[in-house]
Amino acid sequence: MAPSQQLHTERKACRAPYRHGACYKKRVRYERSLKERTFSLGLAILKLYPTIAAFGLPYRDIALQLTRAATSIGSQLEEGEVAASRRDMAAKHAIGLREARETRRWLRLLIADGKLISELAPHYDESGEIVAMLTASVRKLRSQGPYS
Repeated sequence: MAPSQQLHTERKACRAPYRHGACYKKRVRYERSLKERTFSLGLAILKLYPTIAAFGLPYRDIALQLTRAATSIGSQLEEGEVAASRRDMAAKHAIGLREARETRRWLRLLIADGKLISELAPHYDESGEIVAMLTASVRKLRSQGPYS
């Protein structure tokens, strides 16, 4: 596990409000926020685009779809942050979740084909964690109602 993804369980003074994921008692969280993780994933996939596309025309199309999906996740989260309502925020997070699932599918396809397995495997794992985090987020936002 990378140092930036180590679990954080210490007690220390909080600088940000509870609702923004700051430090608080007896709660375990990752030190990197979801938006930071989606940005890093999108950037990593963007850098891999030329390498994947170099395998030929079908791979270029897959690389383009993968890049579009991976970079869209963070964009949807950014839009959700300024949503007009909780319902709108849930909709943006749900779109981000769909994009994360699509990213995971394209990565799985490339790994199954045997191309760049060692380069893509960490991104496949990260996309799975992002899917899990967004699934929880969407469920929570939808369960609280549109005006909570």
